[in-house]
Amino acid sequence: MGDSITADLPRDRPTDRAPTADVLAEGRRLAGMFDGARIRARLLGGVGIALHAHRQIVAPFRRTYGDLDYVVHRSDGAAFRRMLGANGYEANERFNAVHGAKRLLFFDPEHERQVDVFVGTFRMCHVLELNGRLTTPGPSLAPADLLLTKLQVVSLNEKDVVDSLMLLGEHEIGAGPEGVDPGRIAQILGHDWGWYTTVLDNLSKVTTHLNDLPDLEAEIRDRIRERLAVLQAFIDRAPKSLAWRSRSLIGRRLPWYELPEEVAT
Repeated sequence: MGDSITADLPRDRPTDRAPTADVLAEGRRLAGMFDGARIRARLLGGVGIALHAHRQIVAPFRRTYGDLDYVVHRSDGAAFRRMLGANGYEANERFNAVHGAKRLLFFDPEHERQVDVFVGTFRMCHVLELNGRLTTPGPSLAPADLLLTKLQVVSLNEKDVVDSLMLLGEHEIGAGPEGVDPGRIAQILGHDWGWYTTVLDNLSKVTTHLNDLPDLEAEIRDRIRERLAVLQAFIDRAPKSLAWRSRSLIGRRLPWYELPEEVAT
């Protein structure tokens, strides 16, 4: 009878545990719970990239992490909300009531940690559809998607650059769950001149930062430089759509990106 009762429990049953102080450990903890409840949610941002590292992060790439950022499948939003609520996170009810179809906010008051959640689609300077890409192994998005979420930022900051370099240092350019899939990146950029322009601008910034980064082992620097060159060449050779070619005629005379609004908490 005990086995029968257990089998009938809902898949997203909460565990009533408080968030942990270490944000990376908390990302791993929540990932295990989401997977166990079959909730399709994956980390992005700095924590998402850090949890993709398979060895000790070298000193030039180390940084502190504050918040957690997720993408959740549109069909799993309600279960995601219940799981966070049962684990010590407070929903921003006002924000979620207005924006919940696209974005959600939660807060861990004990550790002053925000959880920013994109529902199905990542929308910032550019739009990245992710609803069908939330079953990759591990707690985070696939490396190519993680890189795109960083390189879509028009005003790239140092954290974005460092995270991009660390990701490229950890993952080869290639298909598969552990590769930065150039096909995925080329598909996005080949259909949208604006995406293409922002990413190409940022690859140049990342390369410059790499060359000027102190205390980075020559082997790691050369590895990342080679991967940046391979990725750039793949993007350049990839087919471009008619819409891409039409927009390219206008060029930079008109804005090719959105300026994301600050999230009011």
